[in-house]
Amino acid sequence: MRIYKIKVDYVKFLYNYDNRVLYAPDKPDSYTENRPYVGIVLNINGLNYFAPFERYKPRHEGLTEKLVIKFPDKNGLISFNNMIPVPNNVLISFDINKEPKRDQLIAQYVFCKKNWERIQRKAEQVYKNRTVHQSKPDEYIRKFCCDFTKIEEGYRDYCRLHSLDNNQSISNSKRTISNLISKIQKSKDWDMEI
Repeated sequence: MRIYKIKVDYVKFLYNYDNRVLYAPDKPDSYTENRPYVGIVLNINGLNYFAPFERYKPRHEGLTEKLVIKFPDKNGLISFNNMIPVPNNVLISFDINKEPKRDQLIAQYVFCKKNWERIQRKAEQVYKNRTVHQSKPDEYIRKFCCDFTKIEEGYRDYCRLHSLDNNQSISNSKRTISNLISKIQKSKDWDMEI
């Protein structure tokens, strides 16, 4: 499990498919770059989904955990209603130790590691509630949750435009690497020059 940032251009691209994607079109890109998406990547419906963290705001105090999971000690929340499908090339790895909010990010990371199964279940539940009940979604979910069907269409279009495999997922990548290593080891002609 890792915490990532995400490229602004991709967020802007998906915003064209659903205006609930967290992007401020009335602000310059530098605004969004200075307030980057930071979050975790989950596997949902065979795709990488990026679930962003949000900083704590007083309005979150009475918020139920229908679409989010709150971090302890008002350390923010994981916003499943704002999660988006992502190809691997838009994920940005970074060194938590060099971040201004290092202590908060470490606390969030530790929480995510300890609660990974709960987080995965919540993400899948929010996804299912928004997609399976697409024709009659709960009004609250419809109002505050990205339309995953629309943004998956945007994801596929982005992958086509950039000649990417649109079935990327972290688990698929690991499986592909394992399969490749296995094939190489089974092959008689696996001597390679480095």
